[in-house]
Amino acid sequence: MLRRLAAACLVLIIVGCGSPPDNTRSLGGSFAQIEGAVGDMHANVFGGRYSGDLGNDQLGFAMVEFQKSVKGTALEADGERLARKITEVTTLGSQRPPIAKLRTAVKELEDMVADIKKKL
Repeated sequence: MLRRLAAACLVLIIVGCGSPPDNTRSLGGSFAQIEGAVGDMHANVFGGRYSGDLGNDQLGFAMVEFQKSVKGTALEADGERLARKITEVTTLGSQRPPIAKLRTAVKELEDMVADIKKKL
């Protein structure tokens, strides 16, 4: 009995219990990272106590990988639009605008990400 249990555990360890996380250098992985970062922005900006931090440390790296992944595809123009919008929102956030203006910009960014997600 103990041998069967040990063998079963060994097989599960080798095979794994789930799928690995997306490779951040792939189209899906980089987009998932962008989507998560934009979600973090939303939580920070629309939360009760906005501290001035958009929480987008890895967003730039993910955007570069996403643009590399869509280069030469039908999504290339969307990747460029998304990069411009991310730059616009992060620049706006660094200027400490009125919170309503920043919330509008983050909402527009979220809508853009949702639109691109439909195309993937």
